[in-house]
Amino acid sequence: MSVGMWNARSLVNKIPFFQSLIYSKSLDVACISESWLSDKISSKEILPYGYIIYRSDRGSRGGGVLIAITNTIPSNHINNSSPSEVCVVELAFPSPLFICCVYLSPSCDVSRSVELFKFLRSLSKYKQLIVVGDFNLPDINWNSLSASSLVSSSFCDSIFSLNLVQLVDEATHSCGNILDLVLTTIPG
Repeated sequence: MSVGMWNARSLVNKIPFFQSLIYSKSLDVACISESWLSDKISSKEILPYGYIIYRSDRGSRGGGVLIAITNTIPSNHINNSSPSEVCVVELAFPSPLFICCVYLSPSCDVSRSVELFKFLRSLSKYKQLIVVGDFNLPDINWNSLSASSLVSSSFCDSIFSLNLVQLVDEATHSCGNILDLVLTTIPG
């Protein structure tokens, strides 16, 4: 299965590039954080054929997440009560695989981040889980799984308690931070 993840910082002005990339690589799954979409853009405008699109739009400028799944893989959207920008999809294989795409704003307050962490804990019942997205937690040291802020420390505790492995080991931001993450229960 081929999977791609991007922080788009507005997919609207990159739709032709996005379509070219997805169709030329024949990706099975594409996860987008910071999609910046609204209900004014239909999913068929994003990928006109061959994919089912699941999204959680902010409705105002910024944020939003999207998961595009090839229509050859049976999939279901998992409704969630998370107050954050989160999209969860179940892929039907012999053993279900759950993919979650998240956007956590850099100005996120502690209560909103706690709600997101509670939601991530609720996903721990799924044996095969992949969580991707832009978490905007620049103070985390991924080598020691430690952080200086309360929000980031709580996040590290959640990751540890859920037995998730963080796979990104290179900077994803121009300041040298790892903000875009791939967390999984199946690192192999």
